[in-house]
Amino acid sequence: MRICIHEQSKELQIDIYCKRKDDYVMRLKRHLELFEHKLCAKKGGETFYIEASDVYYFETVDDRTFLYTANDVFEIGMRLYEIDSSLEEFGFMRISKSVIVNLNRVHSLRPQLNRTVMATMQNGERLIVSRSYIKRLRNVLKIQEGK
Repeated sequence: MRICIHEQSKELQIDIYCKRKDDYVMRLKRHLELFEHKLCAKKGGETFYIEASDVYYFETVDDRTFLYTANDVFEIGMRLYEIDSSLEEFGFMRISKSVIVNLNRVHSLRPQLNRTVMATMQNGERLIVSRSYIKRLRNVLKIQEGK
């Protein structure tokens, strides 16, 4: 991959030249688009606009939805199903009834004895992938059984 930056335009423009439009190129495109997607969240009576790319995961607890970044937690006024449908194309995926994770922020996955998977995030936090979501996770990440 070759990256060139030219300071010639008044607005940011990104052109991708490739041999074919494959999964890798489309993932790169979605990742770039994610930088313009901001979420409105609250903490301590203040409203913040968080870039979706900075979000590690979302979690619902007692009918309240929280947004987690590397070092902070915010409350967001959206339901998980709304988040799931609006951010799925950008690499976010539901891993349990109460958690949606940013797959771009997952550091590692480890199978557990109870047939779940432990997802360790880039900031060291650990999340459990429920059994009912493991097959979809493997499909999305193209992980083969037994490997």
